[in-house]
Amino acid sequence: LGGGSTIPNGACNGTCTSSTAAIWTTASSNGFGYTLGNITGTDASFTSNFKIFDAVNAQTIATKVTGTSGSRIATCYMLSVDVSQATGYYFNQLTYVATPRF
Repeated sequence: LGGGSTIPNGACNGTCTSSTAAIWTTASSNGFGYTLGNITGTDASFTSNFKIFDAVNAQTIATKVTGTSGSRIATCYMLSVDVSQATGYYFNQLTYVATPRF
């Protein structure tokens, strides 16, 4: 990070990617990432560890083979910065697209 005006994708202890979830417990593994949790149902693509964002390719966060009306999933974001990160306002925009199956 080093005092820049952006916060990069997370490092997750060095092993996560946008397609592979990994543990994120090391305080010096700075950046921005996310994990998922099932509130109702079991449709989240992963529910432990973290992934980083992919600005180019869409990522599946939930899927179900049969129809449902009661599934709920939570997204939890992880943000870790070091002491040299510049103070100020940081912005991000995430787009979620739900594609129904008929």
